[in-house]
Amino acid sequence: MLPVLTAIRLLIPFSIFKWPLIGILSSISADLHDWQFFPFQKAEDYIFYQYWDKSLDFYYLFFMAIVVLMWKDKIAKQIAISLFTLRTIGVFLFFITGLRKFLFFNPLHFLS
Repeated sequence: MLPVLTAIRLLIPFSIFKWPLIGILSSISADLHDWQFFPFQKAEDYIFYQYWDKSLDFYYLFFMAIVVLMWKDKIAKQIAISLFTLRTIGVFLFFITGLRKFLFFNPLHFLS
């Protein structure tokens, strides 16, 4: 089941380029529901799931960031890219430390 879930999570974000709203909503939906089909059998599976899920979340957010770069509104583009950058820092710090707080709060807050 994991290869199928991974394939779904890897393929859906490509729709963001053709149909941004539908692609984003589909990516979010796949993200929200994948845990129901994830083959949890032992406690270590939950830890693996967190890293697997955050990697694939970053993947579809990267597709969204590419679309944002095409926006004409400079302020909206700057805000969206800034938020993506903060999320990128948070995910990076999560991968290094394993601390989930970096995914929720502003990661730069914890560095000071």
